[in-house]
Amino acid sequence: MTAGKLEATGTTGSGLGTIDSVVGSCPIGGIEYTVTKSAPAWAIDIVGQNPSHTNWVDVRISGVSTHWAGFGCVADVKGTLYGHYENDTGNLVISDTSGGLIASNVNCMGLINDGDVVTLKSSWHMAMASTGKAPLIKTS
Repeated sequence: MTAGKLEATGTTGSGLGTIDSVVGSCPIGGIEYTVTKSAPAWAIDIVGQNPSHTNWVDVRISGVSTHWAGFGCVADVKGTLYGHYENDTGNLVISDTSGGLIASNVNCMGLINDGDVVTLKSSWHMAMASTGKAPLIKTS
């Protein structure tokens, strides 16, 4: 994913914010896909302190809904993503391996099928519009 907008509602607790827009591309099976976010906004919630890294906060992104389009191929992908926010770098890292994204409305020459589990990995650098600096996210 190459562009987006995060609307933060807080820096502590479960309701961290929402992702309002996403535009990007992703290669699958040699085909480059354009990925666009479908409405409504995706909710970002803090899961807790990352047990391996003291500067990281684990997050859940729910309400994920995207449309993928490539040469001879379209699909909708919906579900929940998991990852972490790195306070030391300002990066929101999606390292989803939970199987929380499912493909539907697929027409894709057999490369992707309805019901397939989709894995999405991405890293987005976060910066506050007011300062241009990355926010500090806390669990309490």
